[in-house]
Amino acid sequence: MVNLITKEPPGEVDAKNRFKDATVSCEMLNADVPEMTEALTQGPEYLDCLLDIFDTTETLNPILTSFVTRTFGLLIARRPNEVLEYLSRKEAFLDMTLKHLNVTAVTDLFIRLITAHENDAFRYKMCEWLNGQSFMEKIVAFLDASKTPDSDYHNNSAQLICDIIRFSREQQLQQLKPEDDINALTPETYANELLKTADSEAFIGLIVSNLIRSVSSQSAIVQCLTVLGAPFEFIPVNFEGNNEQKALFSELSLRVVNSRIERYSQVLSPVIPQLRDILVDPPVRNALITELAKGDDALAKRVGQVRLHLIRLVALLISFGRSQLNRAFFESGIILVALVKRLSLSFPCNY
Repeated sequence: MVNLITKEPPGEVDAKNRFKDATVSCEMLNADVPEMTEALTQGPEYLDCLLDIFDTTETLNPILTSFVTRTFGLLIARRPNEVLEYLSRKEAFLDMTLKHLNVTAVTDLFIRLITAHENDAFRYKMCEWLNGQSFMEKIVAFLDASKTPDSDYHNNSAQLICDIIRFSREQQLQQLKPEDDINALTPETYANELLKTADSEAFIGLIVSNLIRSVSSQSAIVQCLTVLGAPFEFIPVNFEGNNEQKALFSELSLRVVNSRIERYSQVLSPVIPQLRDILVDPPVRNALITELAKGDDALAKRVGQVRLHLIRLVALLISFGRSQLNRAFFESGIILVALVKRLSLSFPCNY
């Protein structure tokens, strides 16, 4: 059954029935039979067979990859210690799988690694192991269009980073207890190792550096801006609990936001002139749409996704009222460009 979900079916089989055996095998493997999950994790044989699907330079079959991801997710949920021990010994696991991050099912695999098991202690342990393998740094490297021009890598890596931050932040806030000392709370209280890395000035700097280096790629810039802005959206505004828990929740959320804004001030202030240049002259837009709009200057001029995401991020950061960052924005002229000189008057079809 493992072979059926990891090996390409014969090409001569008609399209309707080509993945029939693989589908049935996947359903059987995921029937949650204890004896079967135990057999699959007793030794490296079956786990190797599952993960060998990633050990190729060819494009992965998305259907088979989704079957492997689903099966591996069940094994993590039911046999977490055995899976983590196996992965710890398989040194090439991350590099082998991340090279296929353009396939959505690979993104799902990493999310299942972090979320599939309900035990918080195991989740922290898994995040600690992944962080020790420089997992977040390896993902964000795909947002550098000068090295990875494929937009599928940009989209999936950004989505994976955002999902990790969202889940980790929710987990952090859910760990708050009524007996916690409100004065002792810090942005790292109950944060897992991946979240600590994502909140670090060094990691934010990597995102900004990739953005600046990707001036010729719309998809890379848009996804970098998405990753920079998304964490502020992952602070829940409502929390169910008693008054003590709500006070802790509000205080920790406030300290998380304040800490992140301070880091943004340090990282973004020196590069705001480059951001202004991107706002004035973003990467070339979709060639097909530009071709269709030929002959109509009003239609050919479009604000575009880069400008929209950049203006949204600038507006968000200004709303926090940090003097150092706001001063840098105004001195660069980026606000004047956005509101008066260029955008509001130059793109009548976008209003």
